[in-house]
Amino acid sequence: MNWQNKQERAQFLAAFTALSEMHGKAFSDNMKKFYFSCFEKYDIAVVVEAMRKSTMSLKFFPKPVELVELIEGPKEDVTVTAELWADRVLEAASKHGRNANPQFSDPVVNAVIKNRFGSWGAVCNSPIKDRIWFEKKFVKSYVEYAERGIELHEPVKGLRGTTQPIMIGEGGQALQAISSGNQNRLKGLVSNLAAQKAVGNV
Repeated sequence: MNWQNKQERAQFLAAFTALSEMHGKAFSDNMKKFYFSCFEKYDIAVVVEAMRKSTMSLKFFPKPVELVELIEGPKEDVTVTAELWADRVLEAASKHGRNANPQFSDPVVNAVIKNRFGSWGAVCNSPIKDRIWFEKKFVKSYVEYAERGIELHEPVKGLRGTTQPIMIGEGGQALQAISSGNQNRLKGLVSNLAAQKAVGNV
């Protein structure tokens, strides 16, 4: 939306005024303009629709964040995601051991393990009694890294860094966490296979 666009401004103010009257509120021109500025990245139609939806889902006049949630839908709870990954990391440590080179489909997980725990071996060597400590540190670090956008798109090296990376996580997301070098090698293998098929060698 653009405040300088008279049509969009008029649509917003009409809906905002109707919503204000419904809740028995009166806002200054500055407050109306401030509310408008909170939604500049959205289309006017979805903002007006969010205001309409708020009349059926909210008891009080909506704050900007509440209207954004009506536009985008509720955001995934990052803490819940972090707790699920903490369990998956410990499961992988128990299953694959410290010699493996795990690469998690969520690149935030890779970054947390490397930067906050030092190495995959350190995770695997954590005593069972320290599980609660690990989970607390992992969850706190994951939430922080997710909010800051810190990621690592490569395997977390184990004690034997020459072993083949083990992809861990959702199959559909795994390719997003493959390092660029691995992507190039994969493309090369696919190209060679296609060439061999073309000449009847496969």
